[in-house]
Amino acid sequence: MPRPPNDGTPTKGELDLLRELVDWYADNPYPPSIRELGERLGCSYQWAHARVLSLEEKGYVQYDARIHRGLYVTEKVEELGL
Repeated sequence: MPRPPNDGTPTKGELDLLRELVDWYADNPYPPSIRELGERLGCSYQWAHARVLSLEEKGYVQYDARIHRGLYVTEKVEELGL
């Protein structure tokens, strides 16, 4: 099934993940792992990883898979008011 066109707007699942990231950073001085994000959202690692990659394409996060916990939100998240 082809993916819908990417208009740059986060989906509901992506917004849930972004909210979780913002909450995480409020409580921790380091980024979460993808696995931790999935656990906190009650979903699989694969689902969380796919959402992170999509959010990276849209410019809401920076993700470096070569670094453990290499996940950071960008200034674009502030525009959403999260």
